[in-house]
Amino acid sequence: MGQFSWLDCSKHNDKRYAILDGVHRTSFVLVPPEFQSEFGERIAERCYEGYGVFGGFDVYELVALWNRDSIGIENIEVPKRKDYSSDYYYHSAVKQYIEDCALMEDYVLGDLSLEEMDDKWGKEYNPREWLRHIGIEIACYDKDNAKLKYPIKITYSKTAV
Repeated sequence: MGQFSWLDCSKHNDKRYAILDGVHRTSFVLVPPEFQSEFGERIAERCYEGYGVFGGFDVYELVALWNRDSIGIENIEVPKRKDYSSDYYYHSAVKQYIEDCALMEDYVLGDLSLEEMDDKWGKEYNPREWLRHIGIEIACYDKDNAKLKYPIKITYSKTAV
């Protein structure tokens, strides 16, 4: 499991601050209005530890859940040969891309419940790790996150919306 860094989605005096791991400072994941009845307006984390977990929720699972109706295989980057040092690594990336597309199609079609997805994809990934995998695919990079209907928004501000 890798560590993830974030920039505060709110500007403070025209500056954006990093959400630092290991610092005892409360940060908040802003919840889209459509999901506030389940999660509240914001999810608080008193000391972010760097692994994408805020208030006990994996932010990458949340972004995949929140965007289920508006994502698809177009959100997965197609491997380009020029980005790989050898045919071996490129072909491995293509194989992963094909698997990621199959996972995404199963998820966005909505024919399977989350439990059925666990049964099907938990063989490759740990239960619900597949959901985190989708979230990372669609939102790990700022340019990808910004394209989402419900992007990840994290802030130190108690009043940000």
